[in-house]
Amino acid sequence: MTKPTFNKNKAGEIISARIRVCDGYNLDGTKRIRSRTLKKPCGMSDAKFQKLAQEETLKDEMRYKEGYELDKLTVKDASGNKLKLTDKGNGKYTFKEVHWNAMQACSGESMPESEQ
Repeated sequence: MTKPTFNKNKAGEIISARIRVCDGYNLDGTKRIRSRTLKKPCGMSDAKFQKLAQEETLKDEMRYKEGYELDKLTVKDASGNKLKLTDKGNGKYTFKEVHWNAMQACSGESMPESEQ
């Protein structure tokens, strides 16, 4: 499994991860590499972000392996509670989760009156 590379700020805190995954080979036999940057969500600990980046790397690797299927899919919130998934078809699922406290701390936005 490929491991993400973590980028840190001057204070030594992780701020992002670079995910590089091989998606096959070119005609000349060299690997084709796909790369993306995952930004650390505001308020997330370094340890949780490292785990998230590793999970995203695994998901990217699976996406590029033809014919790979998951036996089961579980999504949990920060407290470890399972979230209800809605099957949208074609292997796509959605879930609802709102982090107003984290959003307030990051952007200074106020919570909508309907959720106060």
